Amino acid sequence: MGDTDNTEAAIRPTEGGHRNTEENRQHTLPCFRGVIRSVSCFCVSVFLWCAAPGPLAAEDSGKVEPATVRKTEANLHFQVPPDWPVEERGGIVGPIPIEEYLAKKFKLLEGRLQAMEQRLNGLDIRLRVLEEGAGGRRTQSLRSSEGASTP
Repeated sequence: MGDTDNTEAAIRPTEGGHRNTEENRQHTLPCFRGVIRSVSCFCVSVFLWCAAPGPLAAEDSGKVEPATVRKTEANLHFQVPPDWPVEERGGIVGPIPIEEYLAKKFKLLEGRLQAMEQRLNGLDIRLRVLEEGAGGRRTQSLRSSEGASTP
């Protein structure tokens, strides 16, 4: 009879009228955990990608910048990336919101991507000109070799 008591307790309806079974918990909780885990990993990876200087930045400047620095504003200390501004807004001193910081980073990235795109377009044009010049030389050399080979 001890088994029936455990079974009845396991399938007893809860306040909302839903049965509180292990099966229901197994199907609902992992879904939310997976979503929360995925969103958390994405946010952390975006933050780390934006906050840490990349390998190209170290090559460009010749020195490695620290990932974070200690900024002091109104006797308050903040450990933030070097380019993250600390401001006073509405009487509260603190780093600017992450949305503004990320928008700033993406604007910089967009500018770099546009410059790279323009450079690639210029290189593409140069390559086409060189290919056309080489193609014209090939046809001329083929024509001259055809003329020489005719008896």
